[in-house]
Amino acid sequence: MSKITLLFLVLFPVLVFPADNLFDAAKEGDVAFIVKYKGDLNAKFINNGMTALMYASLHGHTDIVKVLIAKKVDVNAVDDNSVTALMFALEHTNVIKALIAAKADVNAVNEYGWTALHSAANTGKTDAIKVLIAEKADVNAVNDTGNTALMLAAYNGHIDAVKTLIAGKADVNAVDIFTRTALMYAANWEYIEIISVLLAAKANVNVVSQNGETALSFAYGKQNIAIINLLKKAGAK
Repeated sequence: MSKITLLFLVLFPVLVFPADNLFDAAKEGDVAFIVKYKGDLNAKFINNGMTALMYASLHGHTDIVKVLIAKKVDVNAVDDNSVTALMFALEHTNVIKALIAAKADVNAVNEYGWTALHSAANTGKTDAIKVLIAEKADVNAVNDTGNTALMLAAYNGHIDAVKTLIAGKADVNAVDIFTRTALMYAANWEYIEIISVLLAAKANVNVVSQNGETALSFAYGKQNIAIINLLKKAGAK
């Protein structure tokens, strides 16, 4: 490498590596850089297919998200796993709102059929769930294994998410590809408070899975007397 080339790289790295600097600016909240940037704002990072909008959404930089939207970036672009900026934004409700206002698809799915609502329920992000439901996310959408957001919330013990989804008209008796319900998953993991909430919402206590399992059989498997009694009181057989 000549001295002239080396000097050029030192003095003008943005011209040589514009993409890297774009992504760094989006991660770090460098609004001024994004405003002045003249390159392709829809460029994707070579390692994962993420865009600047995705990085800004992930890190909660609402100001950068709004600048990028104003510059007409693709709000529904996907990374290498078909994840959208909205799915990356679940810890930041202001970003979620900005993206949806810009026509981000609230029901877009990743490579496993998960929507943003699935991911929010899986991780117990109740504030995100509330915003997504208010913005017409399909509360009963199913992923590739037939799981609804409610099943994922119940499976992972997120009681506030469970309550929020039920308030948003989630089907408490939906079944996945194994014919298992949210109640079965809650019973298997011994989440007695979630079981109580599901029962209060009229969950069918006697659904039988394709393997012959019921919520009660899961409770017996765990030898959890309190849950066994609760289910029996609700009519489990």
